[in-house]
Amino acid sequence: MTDTEYAERLWQDGYLVVRGALSADQLERIRNAYDAIGQPDRRAGDGNEVYTHASFRDPVFAELIRHPGVNGILAHTLKADYVFYRLAGHKTPGAYCQPWHWDDARWIAYGSLPPDQRPVHPPHVCAHTTFYLDTLTPETGFLKVPPGAHRRPEVLTAPAFRPDTGDAPFGPEVKLYPAAGDVVILISHLPHRGENLVNGLPRRNIVCLYCPAGTHEGGTY
Repeated sequence: MTDTEYAERLWQDGYLVVRGALSADQLERIRNAYDAIGQPDRRAGDGNEVYTHASFRDPVFAELIRHPGVNGILAHTLKADYVFYRLAGHKTPGAYCQPWHWDDARWIAYGSLPPDQRPVHPPHVCAHTTFYLDTLTPETGFLKVPPGAHRRPEVLTAPAFRPDTGDAPFGPEVKLYPAAGDVVILISHLPHRGENLVNGLPRRNIVCLYCPAGTHEGGTY
């Protein structure tokens, strides 16, 4: 598929899994650099160990930000001059269940408007990429998304966090099982949540966030 075709699928579904985005050599170097960071910047209530932008000092992480295949898709999706603005990392050492949530880019376009004045589609579409450093399987965990929900107005005005009640609150859902070295690209206002099913297995990922120039302070690396 071409970058344009990938971008069309990304906008239609709100997510795209790119298999084998990282080579075995890249995966090993990034894992080693990530594990060398040490203590997380904070521990979230759901068990996630969170690493913020300032933790990622090793130049190897720039390979994620500037990944040519990913940036080709982003260029066709965001359809504007866009900037990278933040890195984040998560390590989950045990079983956990995230609430449904949107990432903060959704509020760039909507935060200053009352709900009844918000347009159906954001004037600025933001996206983020999650590089998986460990493989998810039906036995160990998943990422859950409702395809296409980012294009529904009732989703865009829903609360930013919502527990999973098992009733498919955003429509039909799919579970994704990325392998180590895969990247999942999300339109940032697509609801999503992750779950770890077992203790003692690592679940490491690194997220790069992008937005159109002028909608968020750009980051450098």
